[in-house]
Amino acid sequence: MRLVYWVGGLAACAASGMLGLAAGINLNPTSTVKFVPDGSVFADWLSGVGTVFAAFVALYLADRQRRDNTAKIEISQYFSRDNLTIDLVSIGEKPAVVKGIFIRSKRTRKQAKLNRSPISGYEKMVGRYEYGDANRLAISQSLFLDIAIELEHEFGSRNFDGLLLVVGTATAEFRAELDGDFIQALRKELADV
Repeated sequence: MRLVYWVGGLAACAASGMLGLAAGINLNPTSTVKFVPDGSVFADWLSGVGTVFAAFVALYLADRQRRDNTAKIEISQYFSRDNLTIDLVSIGEKPAVVKGIFIRSKRTRKQAKLNRSPISGYEKMVGRYEYGDANRLAISQSLFLDIAIELEHEFGSRNFDGLLLVVGTATAEFRAELDGDFIQALRKELADV
């Protein structure tokens, strides 16, 4: 959208310059060279600028339609002291094909897969989501230690700062910050070992 404003501003500057030149020459013809653009030249410039502006608007609208016409997944997380629930909902106009759900470290870019046994609901998470389809993944407290150990092994560290919940689809990735209380519960599980 900023590009449209820039092009519009440049067109307004060019039109103002042409009008100022014409007015200056017409108001003081003796001290200037006799170069007065006639109205048809100004109209040609204006139509050219209008054509370029229309092309930019058409490109912007096409890109906006392309972005709106894609698969989108909404990620919701709910944590209680003995359970983390993750809901995925398809909100895009196109179906989404979920390939996997991961916990990723922002720092190292390494990740661990969540949608696997024995996590309840993992088998429903992978697959095709039509508009409005929703699935739930539930991670019970009995699995917190296993997940914490796996994350420590994958990341090579017990530093769980900046973890992301990542949903990988066939065309894009959707990310959300991993619930802070869940991260604290994982740290607590490791500290007790």
